[in-house]
Amino acid sequence: MSVTYRFIRNLLLLFLLAFSATVHAQSKSKVVSDPRPVAKAVAQLETLYGFPVTYEDPPYVHDSEITDVTDKVQSAQHNGKRVLIPKGGTFTFTFDLPAAGAYPGGGLLLSDAAAKDVIVNMLKSYAATRNGDMFNVTRSGRLFHVVPTHFIDRSGKSEPLAPLLSTELIVSPRSRTAGDLVSEICRLLSLATGRSVVVGNVPSSLLANHPTTITASREPARAILSRLLQEFDVPLSWQLFYDPGLHLYVLNIHAVTLSN
Repeated sequence: MSVTYRFIRNLLLLFLLAFSATVHAQSKSKVVSDPRPVAKAVAQLETLYGFPVTYEDPPYVHDSEITDVTDKVQSAQHNGKRVLIPKGGTFTFTFDLPAAGAYPGGGLLLSDAAAKDVIVNMLKSYAATRNGDMFNVTRSGRLFHVVPTHFIDRSGKSEPLAPLLSTELIVSPRSRTAGDLVSEICRLLSLATGRSVVVGNVPSSLLANHPTTITASREPARAILSRLLQEFDVPLSWQLFYDPGLHLYVLNIHAVTLSN
């Protein structure tokens, strides 16, 4: 093989590698501004890639973390009580977007490792705006979980947090639907923690028509919910929100769909 031929071949290979990287890994940034910016970023990643990422709020107890929006809602909605929500904020995160149509079905999909990296990098970007980590990502089955690790206490300091859904529960065997089990988990969490936990927006008919035999013996609530959601063919995810005005947690469940 001549020196000239090898030189031309190597140049061609370098060009093809550079072209492939440009096509298959396009850098993209998202600016997120919301009362719950991490929850919104998680929801955006779910619709972009189609994989479930659950989210859990920390408790919001310090004035710096809460804003009063009573004047912005109708009086009938709050019955004379002040309406408080998380103050939230804005942050930007960057990630590599695979080329559309590069995978079967034309969806924008990632490997498990790459999916976790996207979530980790997003959380690092948020942590930079808070001068420290506030969330972590874990995995169970096909679900990723964004879990709070710290919160701002009543004195205004960042403190380690035991996430609500890490509470261990006992679920006794009996005939029940998925909807019954979700309600049971919320009831048991309320009893175990002394905090009110209620069922919010869920796909009621889907849960009501699905019988389950799940039981648990001192198992974290997060693991029990994960096992339940993975019994369904449709990808399901949850968001556990803390209401700083009512001092309660609301568990919402939704189907994950790819954006067009």
